Amino acid sequence: MARTAVKIKTFDYILRADRDQEDPTVFELSTLPGRVKAKLLDKATTIVPDAGAEQGFYATVEANEVAWLTTQHALRGWRNFHDEGGSDVSYKSIKKNVAGKDMAVASEDSMDLLELEWIQELSEATSTGLMLLEEDAKNSDS
Repeated sequence: MARTAVKIKTFDYILRADRDQEDPTVFELSTLPGRVKAKLLDKATTIVPDAGAEQGFYATVEANEVAWLTTQHALRGWRNFHDEGGSDVSYKSIKKNVAGKDMAVASEDSMDLLELEWIQELSEATSTGLMLLEEDAKNSDS
């Protein structure tokens, strides 16, 4: 079977813990191109020389940094996100050069409003988002 070219898709995501709420916060996410995924993973990977290792080195991956960077690059906005006083929190993006290409990413101020657990889940959703979108399309065809 022939491969299908990768297409960047955006999708809405509600955190698992919020899905039974009447009016949950909706995060707007995008899948990421392979070039960006590779750059983010390389940035958070460290190669450490180790003469005792089979290949002469071992690699470590900063998992939470990968999640943070993935979410920063995939987050396109949110709806129904409030501060402690109940006021809407606005999403802010910045331009960033990633692997030689300018792209809009969530600002650090916007990222600082998110709990680590949310960042981890949003990162996971970004990685699996394309599979979920394809599964939803199959289910709607039947």
